[in-house]
Amino acid sequence: MRTSKLQRVLVLGLVSVLSVTALPNTRVDAASETPTIAVEVNQGKTKTITVGESATLKITGTAKEASWYISAEGNTNQGTSVATLSNETASSVQVDAKEAGICYLHAKVGNEDYTCEIRAVEPLQVNGGEEKTVRVGESAAFQVTGATRDVKWFVSSKENYNEKTEAAEVSSKEGTTLTVTAKKAGICYVSAKVGNEYVSCKLTVKEPILLNSGKDAAVRTGKSVTLKLTGADKDAKVKWYISSKADANQKTENAVISKESTDAVSVSAKKAGTCYVRAEVEGKFYTCKITVKPEIILNGGKTLSLTEGKSASISMTGAEKETVKWYVSSKSDSNVDTEVAAIADGTNQSVQVTAKEAGTCYVRAVIGKESYDCKVTVKAVPVMEKAVQAVQSEQTKNTADSYSNDELYLLSHLIGGEVGANWCTEEQMLAVGSVVLNRVNDPRFPNTLKDVIFQSGQYACTWDGNFDREPTARVVKVAQYLLDNGSVIPTNVVWQSSVPQGNGVYKTLTTAFGYPIVLCY
Repeated sequence: MRTSKLQRVLVLGLVSVLSVTALPNTRVDAASETPTIAVEVNQGKTKTITVGESATLKITGTAKEASWYISAEGNTNQGTSVATLSNETASSVQVDAKEAGICYLHAKVGNEDYTCEIRAVEPLQVNGGEEKTVRVGESAAFQVTGATRDVKWFVSSKENYNEKTEAAEVSSKEGTTLTVTAKKAGICYVSAKVGNEYVSCKLTVKEPILLNSGKDAAVRTGKSVTLKLTGADKDAKVKWYISSKADANQKTENAVISKESTDAVSVSAKKAGTCYVRAEVEGKFYTCKITVKPEIILNGGKTLSLTEGKSASISMTGAEKETVKWYVSSKSDSNVDTEVAAIADGTNQSVQVTAKEAGTCYVRAVIGKESYDCKVTVKAVPVMEKAVQAVQSEQTKNTADSYSNDELYLLSHLIGGEVGANWCTEEQMLAVGSVVLNRVNDPRFPNTLKDVIFQSGQYACTWDGNFDREPTARVVKVAQYLLDNGSVIPTNVVWQSSVPQGNGVYKTLTTAFGYPIVLCY
């Protein structure tokens, strides 16, 4: 169809009108530009990057150019080693994670500073991606790194899988840490599941290294005994020693090594006594105690000394296969009743002796027609030690300097402040002081005498002024005795008050005026 000249003119006019009308709506004044959405870096979200990896972050909501920098804190330009920047453009930048930690990416737009928190996390690995080797009976700890979510642990016969294994078992776990105990030689895998991702560490469990199956050995003078070493690797280097001590190489006259190889050693007994054969493997020592037996001897040929109420075992060497009858007597060559001590639980090798009262008696072992005696001396319970005299000082007014021992000062003032009145008995003073010493040795309390005494809310005398009173000589004697000899009550008695506390009452002492002192576990 042919278009008339009039039609063409009308069309061109209409196009011109539309063009002129559209221009004001599309024109943008650069000086007054305002983003239509919020200006944000990484859409306002925290960015997590694995150490060794990179991520590109963008700024949105503005057409202006951004300049980039990174800092240790969100509102400063303090440097950081957590991450670095590269490949910067007007609207984006690459963040390279260098070490675990938190830093902040800044986008400077005009006079405005927009930030994004960057979290650099370790790669998701167990034990740093390295394998572990332990021996049966040993424990091994595993740490998962790079986990940003809850961790589920598995000990499995297969990698990245949960299938039963007898090689090891979980002994404890807490968050990102797992401890396993090796149970049986073999290979297993310790796996951590984080979200839907598994990471594993191969664990090789070897047989334990044992010398003489982990048992002591016995041999009589003039004889030899062979000790075998099991569990060591075939190519392991083994060094043998014989010593008078279990934890050091020190000369012994009891036995000598007569023959040795990689997996066995022969020992010849020379003199009655005890020595130790030590095998050094992989930097560790494996020890076997050897008893070189002499003729039959009771209690090593020594006398026995006990305190009233105490017990001890008297052993006989050289009579393991003999039938032994035990007696306790007031005489060494006959059986005469005695009240000094009593015996119980006698075997062919030993008997338990309990001291009853001060004096002397004899424990007798009768084998057939022969008898062997051990003299037993029973001592009375020791009387209270005399207090150490205070070291006088004319050059200072500090009361603490008037004693030769700061601990004596602290303990005597505590006892004096708590139960230092004349109407309190030595038993009550000893009990109160013993609770203090028990607390020092109890992990639930501070580990120094001073910190126990002044622990907040514990001893009233430390805040009511009684602690500062000068203790009497009797109190000082009690404190000195305790410092010399230790607590006189069970070590788990750590509570002392006028009312029961803790898990149970050990003993209640009542003062002359009826004031109870309740000692509790």
